Amino acid sequence: MKNIVILISGGGSNMAAIVKTAQREDWAQRFGARVAAVVSNKASAGGLEFLARRPLGDGSTPSLRWVLVHMIEEYARHNGHADLLREAIDGLTGE
Repeated sequence: MKNIVILISGGGSNMAAIVKTAQREDWAQRFGARVAAVVSNKASAGGLEFLARRPLGDGSTPSLRWVLVHMIEEYARHNGHADLLREAIDGLTGE
């Protein structure tokens, strides 16, 4: 599955159109692609509120706690990957 990340800085009207089209036209089945993340350089970007109100694929609506836990989990995973790459390059392990 290919992951699409959308960058927004405002109201997110273009992002909303992409998300709705991806669901309506079943991009996951047709193209093997899904909108996996939306990133903003502004915490006040209205597009983030649009996403916060949308249910997940199983119909559930995530809580703020769920979102924060999963963001921390992803951050930790990427830090682990970066550490593995660093170890492969310089051969040093540990701190």
